[in-house]
Amino acid sequence: MISNDNDLAEAVERVSHDLADIQKYLGQNNHPGARIRFPRGYLRNAVAFRQQLWYLRDETLKRNLAYAHILSDVFRWLINRTDLSLTAQEMVIKEAVCLMGAICESLTRGVALGEGVCGNSRRFKPRCEDLRDAGYISDKTCDALHMLWDARQNEHIFLASTWEYQKYTVKDYNRAVRTLHALKKELDAFYTKDIPF
Repeated sequence: MISNDNDLAEAVERVSHDLADIQKYLGQNNHPGARIRFPRGYLRNAVAFRQQLWYLRDETLKRNLAYAHILSDVFRWLINRTDLSLTAQEMVIKEAVCLMGAICESLTRGVALGEGVCGNSRRFKPRCEDLRDAGYISDKTCDALHMLWDARQNEHIFLASTWEYQKYTVKDYNRAVRTLHALKKELDAFYTKDIPF
């Protein structure tokens, strides 16, 4: 039982040592008895995420966005609970940032199409501007979404003009998370502004 920071440090040392022993024993080999139980309670469930997106009319989109949010929790765990570093950490951060961009893309599309703000063929940045002009999101969030989209384009590896070495940091990840949170907060505020409390 962990009840203070000393207990925490001892547990981390013990678990880290045991994981290292498992890896040393197995190397690159798979083994049915080597599956480590992922800690319960860190990953939020799909219901919680669907409730956050209550205003979306497309139930399939809402469910698929909830599943993408669960993946974002997996990335968050890897970034916050492991000492993954160097290129491996950067690539996890890159994928987490790209996932945030994909979630924002689908969320803005679901709102814009569901409300008739713009047409189906409208690209991401103009769609964000349409949502801003219609009062769904602020200038600040629109600008942040544009920046996130530029980063998300790195998902297309063949488009990268430079090496992706020492390019992604936790700061980039945190900025992407803040952008998604701002988008969700502003959309929620837009849809609840006329509801009497």
